[in-house]
Amino acid sequence: SLSAELVRLTQRDNPFAHAALVAFEQELDAATGWFAQATAAIEAQLAEYGAAGIHIGICANEDPVKLKVAAVRGYGFKLLQLLMAYDYFVRVAKTLMLKGLMPNHDCNELIREGSRTMRQLLQGLYGAAMRLRGIQGVTRKGLVEDVSVAEKMGVVVSQGVFSAVPLDVLL
Repeated sequence: SLSAELVRLTQRDNPFAHAALVAFEQELDAATGWFAQATAAIEAQLAEYGAAGIHIGICANEDPVKLKVAAVRGYGFKLLQLLMAYDYFVRVAKTLMLKGLMPNHDCNELIREGSRTMRQLLQGLYGAAMRLRGIQGVTRKGLVEDVSVAEKMGVVVSQGVFSAVPLDVLL
């Protein structure tokens, strides 16, 4: 719902929402890449054992949560895919740990790093959406036509509440 809120504000021509959405997309891509790379490294270790004839099954959740995705679309679906990548990453890391192929401390540190990646992405999305609720009516046209709005937003940017909107986003 928060990503959909950013999309709605962007569609209403709010340049700060557009900049937040672009930043969110970049962070989402970075998190997705991080999980893909970290999982591939673990899978490579499992593949080495498989090549030697020891096939190790990935741990499974005993009682997995089932989500209905009929109404999920756009960024919500991408977030759902990231959640699945996170779940799989944790399961393959735990598999190595449970088989004694990775020390508990190393496994826990790796999972903590993955959890931090997820938390940073989601907290950034939450923070952006909450800040933008205070300036829902700001538009590109309003910034150009109303000097007082532009001045107020300049103060907000100078105080660090919002980042300056990149020129390519403004245009």
